[in-house]
Amino acid sequence: MKKVVKVVCVFLVLVLILGVVFFIVDYNRVKNQEKPIFCITSPAGMANDGGTMEYFGLGYKVIDFNRISGYDEIKIGTWFMNYEDFSEEIELYEKSVEDDEQEKDSSNINNKVTTIDIETAFGFNEDSKKVYTLNQEEIYVIFNIMHNITFKEETCDGLPSYYIKYNSNSEKAFITYGVEIYENEYHITSDKGE
Repeated sequence: MKKVVKVVCVFLVLVLILGVVFFIVDYNRVKNQEKPIFCITSPAGMANDGGTMEYFGLGYKVIDFNRISGYDEIKIGTWFMNYEDFSEEIELYEKSVEDDEQEKDSSNINNKVTTIDIETAFGFNEDSKKVYTLNQEEIYVIFNIMHNITFKEETCDGLPSYYIKYNSNSEKAFITYGVEIYENEYHITSDKGE
């Protein structure tokens, strides 16, 4: 009987030592956002959130989050750790991603300018005027030029050959620039100057 107790105690100590060693190795891997190596995959399989997986080790559990929203973290804890324990952290991450996307969208050219029209300034009647509506790539180029121009207050009092008008959502109005064409140069005018 004493021999059986001794064998069981040695076996339990070995399992405990292996559990500690496995935990330390997997803990360091999780800290570096790497998958554990001394765990088995949960029989429940992959979660229906983009690919989150649970792994079980000797006395510990690892959750490898891989959510559609981009939340991609690996967490380690006891067998009692649950997916729901991190719902607040996931919500904060998703809110920050959403805020970043809204900020990015607000600075996007498509949110500042919806249309740019170029029309000839000299037309004896409405039929002789030409109007050009630009595609998105052309709008981007023209808007960047117009948006980054530094105007001087004095003007040369020329007459514009073309008018460039764009609808600015950020300024909630149509903005008009005149383009004066000379032999080898162009002047762009607005109410800010030239």
